[in-house]
Amino acid sequence: MTKHTVISARIDAELLAKLDRIAAFNERSRAWVISRLLDSAATKELEFVDFIQVGLDDIAAGRVVPHEQVVAEIEARIAGRKAA
Repeated sequence: MTKHTVISARIDAELLAKLDRIAAFNERSRAWVISRLLDSAATKELEFVDFIQVGLDDIAAGRVVPHEQVVAEIEARIAGRKAA
């Protein structure tokens, strides 16, 4: 059985109205709506965190390309396309 925890948050009237509208449409409680929205937002945020962590791990391991080298490669590609 899943353990549930009660949390509280301060929200303005506009957000409350949005939550109530979603709850009414789905014939569910505010708590159900908030739980689903938080789960969705947390999942998306953690995907972003994991994406960033890959880059941070690469930096820590020295797997980087100097800015000047990247710019030089881009400029060479642009010059190559203009010449073609």
